[in-house]
Amino acid sequence: MKIGLITNGHAEGTFSGRVNTREIEKLIIFNGGISRHSRDYSGHLDEIVSEFYSSSVGVVVSNGGDGTFQKVITSYIRNNRGRTLPKFVILRSGSMNILADAFDCSKYPKKAIVNLTQSKVQGFDLGILKVSSKDEVNYGTLFASGAIYNFVKEQDNPHGGRKTRTKAGLFIVKSLLSNSFAESLLEPTISELYVDGEYRGKEHTSILASTYKINILKIKPFHWMPELCKGFYQGDNNFRAKEYFSNFLNFTLGNRVETCNYKIGTNHIYMRSDKEFGYTLDGELFTSKEINVEEGTKIELLRC
Repeated sequence: MKIGLITNGHAEGTFSGRVNTREIEKLIIFNGGISRHSRDYSGHLDEIVSEFYSSSVGVVVSNGGDGTFQKVITSYIRNNRGRTLPKFVILRSGSMNILADAFDCSKYPKKAIVNLTQSKVQGFDLGILKVSSKDEVNYGTLFASGAIYNFVKEQDNPHGGRKTRTKAGLFIVKSLLSNSFAESLLEPTISELYVDGEYRGKEHTSILASTYKINILKIKPFHWMPELCKGFYQGDNNFRAKEYFSNFLNFTLGNRVETCNYKIGTNHIYMRSDKEFGYTLDGELFTSKEINVEEGTKIELLRC
């Protein structure tokens, strides 16, 4: 099966990232595959997808972070036109590699490609979320608004690489030293919220939706906020920090969370506001006044 490699140039911001990409490209081309670098201008990724469809590429390798994968699958589903979707592989080459952790992808991109060329892979079906706004439709695996959006926005760096990871690492220190930083993370999103058709209020600190069980949030970002831990306001409910942490733990373990406005699974979420609010889809930042989140389709992901 022909392999196609799509590399996000920003995701290879370090020297080691560039070396890895060159070695991976050589392996794929040697095995009859195609390698392309996605540029920033509008429509370029769609052009690559169209070329891969025309070239009968059966396995698409996303060489970047979570955001790169989100953009690749969005472009493929948008341009599908009834054709069979290829299989997908995620490489750990970006600033955020949460999905690679969640799906136990290899920590070594070159080794993953060697395994792929030797058919040493495991495939599994992965549900994809469809996030629709007035202006566009995007696809991904993990939707979040509120605290997670605020955190990603705080540490976001359009050029990726080491600087972004350093900013993310400073998160713990900032939380320890600065209550104002903690408060900015917990600033509620103001919008009408419906989960599975049920109205959940106008203020919410965190909304999370995923099509898979997830155990990847390895830090507890609300643990270092002593003043705020006295009580959190969530919709129409005030409750103790212990309950909040219990809900957060349930999410990290992939359990269904019923309390307040937390819910996990392929559930329908609708948000509407007079002003733009922020949300993330696999780490990519978006804003809108109105969105629908629902299960879209399934793809086959290869673990190698």
